[in-house]
Amino acid sequence: MWFIYALGGGWGHLTRAMSLARQAERRGHRVWVVVNSRWACARDWQAELQHGGRLWVIDHRLNREETAQQVLHVWQQAAAKVLVVDVFPRGLAGELAELLPRLSCPKVLIHRDLNPNYIARFHLDQFVSHYDLLLLPGEPAPWSHLPTACHTPAWLLRDHDELLPPATARKWLNLTSSAALGVAASGRPEEMRELAQLAQQLASHFAGRLQVRLFSPLCKTASPRPLLEFLPALDALVGSGGYNTVQEARQTCTPLFSFPRRRLYDRQAHRLLPCETMLNTTALLSQLTAWLETPPPGPSRIPAYINGAKWAVEKIEGLWR
Repeated sequence: MWFIYALGGGWGHLTRAMSLARQAERRGHRVWVVVNSRWACARDWQAELQHGGRLWVIDHRLNREETAQQVLHVWQQAAAKVLVVDVFPRGLAGELAELLPRLSCPKVLIHRDLNPNYIARFHLDQFVSHYDLLLLPGEPAPWSHLPTACHTPAWLLRDHDELLPPATARKWLNLTSSAALGVAASGRPEEMRELAQLAQQLASHFAGRLQVRLFSPLCKTASPRPLLEFLPALDALVGSGGYNTVQEARQTCTPLFSFPRRRLYDRQAHRLLPCETMLNTTALLSQLTAWLETPPPGPSRIPAYINGAKWAVEKIEGLWR
């Protein structure tokens, strides 16, 4: 059984962990995923797992000590043959610091970019040495030079052949023939509300020229399907600079207009290209106006991409060979 530790606040850790879990299950592995995302109950994430897989949701409102106790409690029940940790080498609350040296099972770190201040403050270099494999899911990261580091393409929740056909996706979203813009509201609750207001502003400003659709767990009419499935129907996407938003847009060749958010651990501004970075709403309106001057190619594409989560599963399996 694989134990995937994916604590963190938003969609990022949860989605990345479930991307790996789905691919692992397809190769016959049973998977437990432990998360504390406030949005873990926003859709039926348990339905993503089969074959005895389980999603353990720890209350995000618990303090550090309570969170650590819950994680260790689940671990003791797991009898796992591999530990996979998303992003935080010592655990989000530091609860893995004492556990890691005692574990005889293979240990894997999902290693994406981290704020250097966070690395220095908690001396994370000393914890990375406990991992047998470092998987870099589609972006550079601080310890990519280590011999245990392995690069893969970006990890996505769906393979390219699982996306909705453009015509089907447009019907789901009630889109007509004009250009369609998606607004991905992710992050903190106040950021989601801000993006929801922005979606309304964009719909009003570009009325008749651009159809705007909001994707948010705060929306009562939100689809149970993930945003990624609908991207072939969208001509462009507005959001923040989180891992999933950026990688899903790039892999599906969807033009992206992003507002990088300040985070304690993540560096969203470093993930974005200059052409993807919006400093304020005025800049976004200007960019969208210019973008509309060039007719978009239309929602006829069904992008073909490599899901790096498949590669990751094979690399983890290689620890036993």
